[in-house]
Parts: sequence; structure tokens; C-alpha cells
Amino acid sequence: MSVAHSKLLYASPVWALAGVRAARNRVALSQAQRGAAIRVARCYRTVSDMAALVLARMPPAHLLADERRRIEERKREPTTVAVIRRQEREATLRELQVIWDHTTKAAWTRRMIPDIRRWVYQSNHEAMAFHMAQALTGHGCFQHYLWKRRRADDPRCMHCDEPDDTVEHTLFNCPFWAEDRREMEQCVGRPLQPNDVPDIIPGPEKELLPDDASRRRRIEAMAEGLRLAFGRMVEAILGRKEDAERVRQARLF
Repeated sequence: MSVAHSKLLYASPVWALAGVRAARNRVALSQAQRGAAIRVARCYRTVSDMAALVLARMPPAHLLADERRRIEERKREPTTVAVIRRQEREATLRELQVIWDHTTKAAWTRRMIPDIRRWVYQSNHEAMAFHMAQALTGHGCFQHYLWKRRRADDPRCMHCDEPDDTVEHTLFNCPFWAEDRREMEQCVGRPLQPNDVPDIIPGPEKELLPDDASRRRRIEAMAEGLRLAFGRMVEAILGRKEDAERVRQARLF
């Protein structure tokens, strides 16, 4: 991705200030960046640019261009370039948070990942799993999604009497997958809720952890176990659900 950004943002300190003012220029930059973000995040091509960029931990190109401009302007300051870069990335993430809070796109992803900074800095940076991308976007093997894409006759769940099989229904409510949710429910001590996910994926906020090293390690270990259990739940449910959908599609043709 660094090569793609290098080409896309070539000479951006020169053109950023004027270039990103026009909405059409911001859209053009976003479209050029979107394909790479989708590949990194391993999500469906129907996912919005904002959702793909956030999952891939990529600020929009117009924000990166302006960040580079600010860094270039500050290079004569009596501090290291590393400090300047860190400060300006923080400023970029604050700008992205405002955009994320006010966009009409990616409603489910915004619910799962409300805090951009926490997602970027605290989340495990291993490659995004394909099924996890579906769980965080709602674009995948869900009858609601397939129906909207004209690949299903209606949005009803194939495994229970729910009339609208969304990602929320599949992962959190459908009784058919109750056994696959059991480990997570034992971990949290109650039925799992969508509002648990923003804390499960990035883990505890570092600033709120105790100073005592032993307690800190214990809390972090528990949080990591919870994150891994959630990943196993997602893989189990969506893996089996995809298998069932393949069988259904094969019968149609």
C-alpha cells in the first residue's frame, strides 16, 4: 500500500492546500484509494469507501495529502521529524473521527468501530480475516444483503422465522447459531450484544489500565482471550453459513 500511496500523493505538499478543497478532487482521490483499501481489508467490493478505509486503517487520501503538507511546513521547527509526524498523524485521525461521526455511510461499521484512534492504535494489526470483514461491514452471507443485491428472493432468515436476516441477527440473535455463541457468552457472563464489540476488538483502553504490571498483564491476557474467542465465533458461524448458502445456490442452478 505504501507504493500506491507514494504514487497517489506524489508532490502533495505542493498541491494539497488547493487540491483538496474541491469536492470532486476529494472524490477522485477516494476512488483511487478505495480499491487498495478493499484488498487490504478483505471486504466485498460493495462496501463503501469509508468503511473500507477504516477497516484498512487508511485515512482518506485528501487527509494524508494535507498531513504531508503540514509536515513539510514544520520541518524547520526545533524538534525531530518523527515527533512532527506523530503529532500530525494525531491531527489527521481527529479530522477523520469528525468525518466518521457525521458520514451517512457504513452505519453498521460505525457501530462496531466508533473510535477511530482506538481502532488504529490498539487493535491487533494482523491481516483482516475475510469473515471478520463481513462481520464488521454487514456485507456478506446474510439474506438481507443478498436480497438487496438481488441474489435472494427475500431477506428472511433461512434458519429461523426472523423476517430480516441481517448481520446483527446472524451473529447475535439467531437461535440456530446458539451453540457457536456459547463460548463468548461464557466469557462475558451473559448474551453477547453488538455494543460489546467496540471494546472486544481493540481491547481495554491503555490509559485506563492499572499501573501494577501484574494486574495489567492479567487484564490484557483476558482481553486477548476475549478477542480470540470472538474471532472463533465469527469464523464458525459465517463459515457454516456460507456452506449452507452454497448448497442453496447450487439447488437454484
